[in-house]
Amino acid sequence: MSRQEPGKNRGEADCTTLHGAGRTLRAASMAGLLCSFGLGLGCWLDNPGYSAAGADGGDGDSATDGGSGSAGSTGGATDPTSSGSAGSVSDSGSTTGEPTTGEPTTGESTGSTTGESTTTDSGTTTEGETTTDGTTGGEQEGPDICGIKPADLVFSSIKELNSSKDLGDPVLLSDGLRLVVSKDGDFKVMTRAKVGDQFSAPKASMMLNTLNTDDTESKITFSDDELEVYFSRESNFNHNIWHAVRANAGKSFGMATLVQEVSSEVHDFDPHLSPNGERLYLAPEVGVFNQDIVVAHWIEEQGHFAKPQLVGGINSDDLEADPALSRDELVLIFVSDREDIHDDLFIATRSSTDAAFGNVTKLPAPVNDPGDDRVSDVFIADLPDSCELYFVSDRNFPGTHIYRVQISSK
Repeated sequence: MSRQEPGKNRGEADCTTLHGAGRTLRAASMAGLLCSFGLGLGCWLDNPGYSAAGADGGDGDSATDGGSGSAGSTGGATDPTSSGSAGSVSDSGSTTGEPTTGEPTTGESTGSTTGESTTTDSGTTTEGETTTDGTTGGEQEGPDICGIKPADLVFSSIKELNSSKDLGDPVLLSDGLRLVVSKDGDFKVMTRAKVGDQFSAPKASMMLNTLNTDDTESKITFSDDELEVYFSRESNFNHNIWHAVRANAGKSFGMATLVQEVSSEVHDFDPHLSPNGERLYLAPEVGVFNQDIVVAHWIEEQGHFAKPQLVGGINSDDLEADPALSRDELVLIFVSDREDIHDDLFIATRSSTDAAFGNVTKLPAPVNDPGDDRVSDVFIADLPDSCELYFVSDRNFPGTHIYRVQISSK
């Protein structure tokens, strides 16, 4: 979520709370409250003072059995129980009649990996295995998205998902059939019958209904087994990061709790959890309509995240927001307005999770439109049978819409 509303210049403060779209402009702290009463103070927020971190390493194991909900949990079998009723979406991606009370699932809940993936206790790999740090072993080395080197990435076949406008924060689940979005300050789910099909209109989902409140919820990120989530929630004129867990993939999430160690006195947006659960990236607000990308490392011995640090190599005096990382965490796609007043998508790479990012490049069309549109809320969908990029844009004004682009190799 970038803080600048489409159609507004950076200096024009709008102190209303606009729900739902990924590119909404929200009231900021007490100054924002005062400006909403016409006092003209603007929505100024102090820099929270994140320290620079060229290295993104950190300690922490990632294993809990059965989806207990600690960061980085990887286990848990589904409980295929459900009951349906309308306007709600099942875990299988189907919809039925009137409002539902459950979500049927079958099989076991597993994280998404490519190829024949297995994990070894030692973290060593053979071809196609997944290491304990979430990277892919075998012949693939260095930064990649879906096994494709950054220099070989091709973005094509752009499609607007449907006519629904003012949607934001798309996140594709591991089955490739359910897309979680934010609309009107709540989480909803769009479904499709198979990869490549058009998605349905957004509907309520029993899986997420417990997370929706009278406050504004935005940008959710799932653990690999989809048994825990982190998301941003606005409460008392401030956005913070919240966390919730569930016992298995057939159940709703429990009540969310505030993640104190990564939440601040400013607005905290755009959480992105690494595949192994050891790093939580986010984009807190700094200054006026600016954000920086930071990362918090999981401390296994203490059972919580450390204080966030700036991600090395990408932050500037301009806006950096909406971090989306490849599964190996060596490729970062993010939103920035560093080249003009319009928010565009940029890509950066690094050699390891201990290194700073470099090689920052603006993505080409059709992702970034040559016109005056703004882009935000990016998500990389790296699944065994598809590789897609999702993002939000206002290029089909009025309103914002979600777009899908195919990722392939040259």
